Amino acid sequence: MMTNIRQLVPWSVLVLTTVFSTMSFGSTTDSKKIEVIEVTGKRPVSFFKKLVNSAELNFYELYNDITTNRKFKVECKQVARHSFSRIKERKCIPAFADIAMFEQMDLMNSLRAPSEYLGDNSLFLSVQRSRLKGAIDDYSEQQLNNIIEHLKTNPKLLERYNKLVEARNLYQERLELDKK
Repeated sequence: MMTNIRQLVPWSVLVLTTVFSTMSFGSTTDSKKIEVIEVTGKRPVSFFKKLVNSAELNFYELYNDITTNRKFKVECKQVARHSFSRIKERKCIPAFADIAMFEQMDLMNSLRAPSEYLGDNSLFLSVQRSRLKGAIDDYSEQQLNNIIEHLKTNPKLLERYNKLVEARNLYQERLELDKK
């Protein structure tokens, strides 16, 4: 019996303290204004960049599964910003662009050897570059039409495209916020 009273005393003290404290503070809170502190924060730019990267990866994974033309398949990878730099950035490059770059490098390497036959004919090189640019532009337009057709027929791809657009918009908004 004594142990029950010993256990009951602390609990009763706690209950009585709570009741009296609410009664005494209840009347004072009505008459005083409560101070409100508002805390705001912002996410770092890297968070939004990761969102864009993830959305691009999700979109292009599904697009690569759907499309049948292997030249339209897109690979996202880290590439050097410049030929003289080790700083890398992430780019999503369609296969036809990689093929065109390799063909251009192959052409440049083949033209170095017979330079004594051609001379320093920069007109020939500019014609080749313009033809290459025209081919890339044609493939880009074809790929864009291919993506549009798949967006019309595949709701899951459309959903991923909308998430990609939303992520890019959030990233741009965050960049503009830093400029202010």
